[in-house]
Amino acid sequence: MAVKPPWSKLHSRTRRRGAVLLAIASIAIPAAVVPAASASANYCDGSPAASGSTYGKPWISGSTPAIKGRPLCDTTVTPNIHTGQDWDKNPPHFNLYSPNNGIVLERFTDDCMGKTLVLKFGDGNRAAYGHMSSVVPHVGDSITKGDFVGETGNTSCYGSGFPDHLHYSMFSTGWNGWASTHFYEPRGFLGSHGVTWVGSE
Repeated sequence: MAVKPPWSKLHSRTRRRGAVLLAIASIAIPAAVVPAASASANYCDGSPAASGSTYGKPWISGSTPAIKGRPLCDTTVTPNIHTGQDWDKNPPHFNLYSPNNGIVLERFTDDCMGKTLVLKFGDGNRAAYGHMSSVVPHVGDSITKGDFVGETGNTSCYGSGFPDHLHYSMFSTGWNGWASTHFYEPRGFLGSHGVTWVGSE
């Protein structure tokens, strides 16, 4: 009778062990479940600073009112939480103004929000304008209510088909960027501080 060499048992055990390891490796490990972010977690829970100031609109209506678009905290267009109120107006590239007295905090170009202007007003509230085509004042400049600050545009990460409009945000907790600032609802705030909305505005 042939005698099996001693290493044949070792080979056999190694083959069995390899088969077990392959079986373990083939077991599908479920991916981690990431819960959908809430509006609160995505910075739509800011509160305005106490204010007795009278504000104006970020634009001058003229004969054509602006049309309000996507509101604060909306997720119906994209899964991303919307951080402000959109307004558009015909013709595009309409003029934008400061709604109150203050200073320029930031002026920069963001990957997705495009040309951005951030203002701080004397009452402690702040405003951010997104997607601008042109920006006039510079960081540190003093601004007066009604000063021309630039024009609307479609600067963004969404391509050339992105519509010209104003993305307008308000907040009072300092500026930490579009994705880390606690915003509050700007249309309601302006309406309670002297702004009269016209038609679809």
